[in-house]
Amino acid sequence: MLKQINLLGMFVTDVPKSVAFYRQLGFAPITSRKDSRDAAYVGLGDFKLQFIAKDSAKDKPEAFQKDAFGEPKGAGLFI
Repeated sequence: MLKQINLLGMFVTDVPKSVAFYRQLGFAPITSRKDSRDAAYVGLGDFKLQFIAKDSAKDKPEAFQKDAFGEPKGAGLFI
């Protein structure tokens, strides 16, 4: 049985813009070991959102690309 969800990853076209939007909602940026335009995290309490640049999936395995480039976007959420 699922007890907790503490991280949700999303493919986005603009990582810094996504971080800025969620900061306005009250999420705090979480710094990582490397500062990258390819990925970023924000948090609210124990919950974190991960933003992954859609274009960074070009060099990843096929399963990763399927999630990144699949359409339509915004029609649902897969956990």
